[in-house]
Amino acid sequence: MLKDEKLFPEEFEGFNKRKLRVATLHYPPFVKRQLDSNGNILSYTGMCIEMLDALANRLNFTYDLMEPADKTFGIEVNESGEWNGLIGLLQRREVDLVAGALTITHTREDVVDFTHPYWEEPTVLVIREPTRTVDMFAFFKQGAVSEIKSSSGRYIVGTWWIFVLVIVATYTGNLIAFLTTNIPKLPFSTLEQMAQQKEYAYGLQDGIVQMMLFKTSSNPTYKRVWEGISSHRDDVLVKDTTEGLVKAKNEKYIYIGEKTNIEAEMASDCNITLLPEEFFKVGFGFALQDGDPYGEVFNKEIMSILEGGLIQRWKKKHWPAEHCKATVKIAHVNVISFRDCIGQFALLAAGIGVATLILTAEYLILHTQKRRFLKKKKRRISVASVSRRVGSVPPFKIPQADRLEDETPTMNKLSVNESDSAVYSVSSTPNSSCENIDVITDEANVNNSRKPSDTLNGR
Repeated sequence: MLKDEKLFPEEFEGFNKRKLRVATLHYPPFVKRQLDSNGNILSYTGMCIEMLDALANRLNFTYDLMEPADKTFGIEVNESGEWNGLIGLLQRREVDLVAGALTITHTREDVVDFTHPYWEEPTVLVIREPTRTVDMFAFFKQGAVSEIKSSSGRYIVGTWWIFVLVIVATYTGNLIAFLTTNIPKLPFSTLEQMAQQKEYAYGLQDGIVQMMLFKTSSNPTYKRVWEGISSHRDDVLVKDTTEGLVKAKNEKYIYIGEKTNIEAEMASDCNITLLPEEFFKVGFGFALQDGDPYGEVFNKEIMSILEGGLIQRWKKKHWPAEHCKATVKIAHVNVISFRDCIGQFALLAAGIGVATLILTAEYLILHTQKRRFLKKKKRRISVASVSRRVGSVPPFKIPQADRLEDETPTMNKLSVNESDSAVYSVSSTPNSSCENIDVITDEANVNNSRKPSDTLNGR
């Protein structure tokens, strides 16, 4: 007895070379548009095109590719439920299939049918690469990583650091760390911090699904981000990723987009970087018209492609070579240059300058003191011509000499302090009404002046 089963079950054997209308959109590395010199489309390449060709071969169909006029993936444009972009083409049944990096969301599921996701993609923030700062005094860093709190511990460590080996080891380790690693100082690193700051503007590509996610989300941070975007809509929305990256490179602007597409566009540009936070992780899939009976057929073949490892093969083929890392590094290795060592030369120049100033000051002080000493000595041994009338000279005392005891006009008398180097001589003549006081500064003359004959008969 036959069971209640179909004797001749209907099995789908392909589309029999039927030509399907397929829509796509340039979105490297998933879909890449090739243009001629006049700007006309020559062909399409990329992971999604490889997958479309594999499906066409397995399901026996051909296709014609087209792009939406507004060049968008599709968002809901009014309250009546109308969509634009690729989703709008499917909603209006102008195409049979969308092959591209189309994000799967529950709102889009209401108007189109998605295949099984073939790729998972996060959303990231792109900012201009921070300028590398040079630490001029990296050679002079000291201390350990953690500061010791207790006094006993400080004494022990201080004593241990007296040994040259430990000091050199610590110094060398710190020196290598300071000179060969560079941690970029980003203005912020998360979406929440971005939403709270006012220095940078931020935006995204017009018409991508992230616009709706920010707009309809109940998350306070996402709401704040949408308020910042909508308040400057004309200035922060861009037509594609390339424009967004150029804007981020040249302005204080943060581009919000999907990571793989951004990395493909910026593979050879090291002046922009991705912030470390990832959010809005979504799946990419092909899309069919709502209620399409062949959805399961496409799902089955896509699952087979995933299990066969073709996605990874196509990724290696179409992902651009990485010339510089797009994502931010924890430690960026740099070659030590003269700029890194300029601190030592600056300190050397400063030391030479200070030493020169000190030497000049010492010279000036010494010169001043010497002049004062000579001037004082000269005052002590200088001769003042004293005029007085005969018999009217009051007693006076010459420094370093005894008082003149005899002031008789017709004789000379010499009084010298043996401890002094100067000899004072008082002389008078009968025809003179004044006396003259002479000083003998020469040591030889001092000795000679001690002879009575020279003193009395010298004039």
